[in-house]
Amino acid sequence: MKDPLPLLRAFLAENPGLSPILGKVADRYHRRGALSGRQKLAHDARDHRLLCDLFGQDAIHRDKHDHLTLRYDRFFQRVEAEPWIAALHVALKRERTTAQDQARNVDQKVSRLLRAWQVAQPKRKAIHHWLALQRTALARRLEHQEPAQILAEWETVLRICDFLHKRQGTVALADLSARFTGHSKTLRAGRLLPQVAAWLAVTDGHLVPYRSRARRDLLESYGLLLNLTSVKVTLGGPLHYQAMGLEFDWIQRLWDLGQSATLSLDNLYELTGLTVNAPEARIITCENETPFVDLIREGRDLCIYTEGFPNGAVLGLLRRLAKSGRTFLHWGDSDLNGFRIAAQIAEVVPVKLWRCDLPELQRNREQLLPLEEGRRKKIQTFLEKNPDFPYAAELRFTLENGWLEQESWGL
Repeated sequence: MKDPLPLLRAFLAENPGLSPILGKVADRYHRRGALSGRQKLAHDARDHRLLCDLFGQDAIHRDKHDHLTLRYDRFFQRVEAEPWIAALHVALKRERTTAQDQARNVDQKVSRLLRAWQVAQPKRKAIHHWLALQRTALARRLEHQEPAQILAEWETVLRICDFLHKRQGTVALADLSARFTGHSKTLRAGRLLPQVAAWLAVTDGHLVPYRSRARRDLLESYGLLLNLTSVKVTLGGPLHYQAMGLEFDWIQRLWDLGQSATLSLDNLYELTGLTVNAPEARIITCENETPFVDLIREGRDLCIYTEGFPNGAVLGLLRRLAKSGRTFLHWGDSDLNGFRIAAQIAEVVPVKLWRCDLPELQRNREQLLPLEEGRRKKIQTFLEKNPDFPYAAELRFTLENGWLEQESWGL
């Protein structure tokens, strides 16, 4: 049999317009790892004669719509498949690969990447486990990134996570970005910040946040100030603060009128001091709005509205109040999220449950709401994974008896 390579080269030299058609043949081989069955190559009657010359008239079928289909079984009856396929790739100047081979090679690259990271950071088991679940995404990245680039990126992410874990107080996103990437805006876009959030979550046993709001809340819980003006804390009580050499008492003035006040992160960033201006006032964090408003109108304590999970402004204010010597209380729903909110606050200040602790739940049995099956399973799974959860006793009571909504307390 003649060497097919000179024939293919001569054919393409004379008919360069058919190169895309032969490219379809090479693409089919890449996808399937073989050439068999039938393949539609063209739908132009002008290509019919040329394809017949190349593949043989019996191997090219032309229908009434001038669709030209190659029958590989007939073509390979008179041409040996393996040398022809090899010659096709050489003539087209294409590497001979198959999708299966590429997938196998990429999978091996992913394995080597993960192994290199395990060797570099052997103690980060939670992160290793999470990365092992990201093999598909890592395979896509390795198509256009070198492993060394990814490992360098992971080193940066890890250093940021360690910094946020150890840091007491808050840090602005621009400052964090400049510190670890050399540019104040790098962390505002791209994959670095979502990776930081994911790694913090898996390291500390939280759910990995995939939505932007959940990611923001988690990062702010570690003291990261993402947007100094849009992240706010609502509060009310006998509070004065000092900033820019001045004393501000407007929060207390509004509170005296039964109204709340709002501070943004840029306000908190400028504070030089805080004073709770009532000797008996406690500091109460409140999960939901209506109970918070009721507490404000009672006019006794300094009340902070967490609005669900505490954002960076809430946590930043609590950190500044931590040395006030006051009693910190938290009032929230007695469901899983309610106690997880309390646990986040407890990481910042020594807080006690109030109106949602075990004795209060027992006293308010008639107001308890039944748990849906989905919420019940979430609590069971959470307790199994977090046996040392600080409010496990209250959570088990909720699991067995139902949950108390804040608005239903004391009815």
